Amino acid sequence: MKQWIAVHTFISEETRRAYCTPPEERDPPEEPMTQNQWVEFATTLPRAKCVQEWLGKEDFFFCHWEAETQDDILAVSYTHLTLPTKA
Repeated sequence: MKQWIAVHTFISEETRRAYCTPPEERDPPEEPMTQNQWVEFATTLPRAKCVQEWLGKEDFFFCHWEAETQDDILAVSYTHLTLPTKA
């Protein structure tokens, strides 16, 4: 598989806030993922694997992906991570 760094952009401030809100502060509250649970989820996605992500306070964040094509990353981002994509 090829290595990719992707820049994902939130489509709105509301989307950014929803993604950045800790699970225990959501309505209704959710259990946060452990590091092991995140690794299990991110590395078992179809077509692409998310190796790492970096998130700041801006309207974008970075992900390190393993995938054959950019389209594989976009498909996984859209269907499994609920991230907006533009092909």
